[in-house]
Parts: sequence; C-alpha cells; structure tokens
Amino acid sequence: MATLLPTITIRPTPRVRETLLSYLSPAAAMRGLALWEFTLELGLSQKALIALDPDAMDQVGAFFDLTPDELTELASWSPQPVAGVRMQFRNAQVVSRAVVNPTARGRPECLREDAGQSDRAPTDGMVMRGDWQVGLVLLDPEGDVVENHRCIETHTSGDFGIKAVAAHD
Repeated sequence: MATLLPTITIRPTPRVRETLLSYLSPAAAMRGLALWEFTLELGLSQKALIALDPDAMDQVGAFFDLTPDELTELASWSPQPVAGVRMQFRNAQVVSRAVVNPTARGRPECLREDAGQSDRAPTDGMVMRGDWQVGLVLLDPEGDVVENHRCIETHTSGDFGIKAVAAHD
C-alpha cells in the first residue's frame, strides 16, 4: 500500500537547467531552514537525494507536486554518482571532478535576473544551473557565445558567503 505524502503548498517553481538540490534550497529558505535541516524534517535521505535514488525522487515529486517531466529535468542537470570516480551528467559519463568541484560558479547575468525576480531576499531567488558545474561554459542555452558573461566563482568549499555577483561585470 502506497503512503500518501502531503503536498507542500508554498514552493518554488523549477527553473531552466536547475539542479535538484538547487530546487530544494529555496524551499528550505522559505521556511528559514538550511537545506539539510529541511530534508531531515521531510524525512528525505540526503544520500538518496545526491544519488538521485528513484524512491527519493518520487518523494520529492509528491511533496512538491512536480510532474514527471519536471522531475526528469531536475535530475538530468544533477550529477549522479556511478562506479568509480565517474558521474552521469546529461546522459554522459564524466570524471566526477568535471561536475563536482569545491568551487561553485555562476553566471552573473542569470543571477542578477534571479535576484530581481525574487519576492524575498535577492539571494533566495538565485538558482544553480546544472551547466555551470562544468568548468568552462562558452555557449548559452541558445548556442550564442557568452564571452562577456562567463561563469565566475561564487564561493569555494568552506566559504559559504555569496560574492556580490549582482555588481560584478
């Protein structure tokens, strides 16, 4: 017998190229919680979320009333561990260091747009796009060269402050 999970009514809308953990972070922030506190409150396994375990994904879908397509898209932009030091990312296997790095990057133009759309603190509206995990991004989603809008470092592991990307050129 399947357990019926309650739907969370105040929730973010998935954004283009957003990762699963990036989607869950604003939902936690809306409640004044850190991501891992929020997942603990919901009874979601952190390891299962990182591994994109199908049961954990189903729970997220039920909690947030996400369509199967929305869940698939969030998962597709989230690196999934596979054997050894490899990750599955966008239907390709890559070395884990290519997409899991202690330095987070962001595209200032996108982050400024996110901040401007937020009805809470500007940083609550910012989302991590999956394509930023790759060290060098030279094309935007439409295939245009983005030489003037490359991803910049937003923080490094252990440094949880967010740089002033809104003012960065």
